[in-house]
Amino acid sequence: MKPHTAPDKIWHAFLTLLAGHSPDDISVQQICDVAQVHRSSFYRYFRDLYTLADYGFRQVAEQTMMSATDARSTLLSTRKFIDFVDSRRHELCHLLTARYANRFQQAIYQPLERHMLSVFAMAGDSYIHPAPPEYVARYHIGGLARIISIWLQTPNARKAELIMQIDVLARYMMKDCMKKM
Repeated sequence: MKPHTAPDKIWHAFLTLLAGHSPDDISVQQICDVAQVHRSSFYRYFRDLYTLADYGFRQVAEQTMMSATDARSTLLSTRKFIDFVDSRRHELCHLLTARYANRFQQAIYQPLERHMLSVFAMAGDSYIHPAPPEYVARYHIGGLARIISIWLQTPNARKAELIMQIDVLARYMMKDCMKKM
């Protein structure tokens, strides 16, 4: 899909540049050149590469996960997110090895946490875990984040294996946290 808005063009240009470079070596001007936008356009929408990453991964989450409303659709939407991660594996590995990798990791995983919180909120009285939803979401997303990070950095790791493991973890999390509907 071709990006139409300036922020989308900038995000896709960043992903394109990540295919061959660490984010530590990418300048705002390079991104603007690839996106074919003026440098001032970048700063109209983003403070820095980290806010660009925040924007981009929010967009990915909206496209892959935000339609989920229950346990089953959450599992399916998580698979869509993993499809994106797999399709951009090389680029995301560059983010994980950057000087400030933890900041890029936040950008990747915060939308997942927000998604999990929205699923718990929609569950209402069906949420049965004794811990507050925000703690449970952070706990599980932290584990998921670590699994994805290791998978991304493991040569020859298979997507099918990752999906299977995440499905198992997500099913148990939903079972532990929500009444069967």
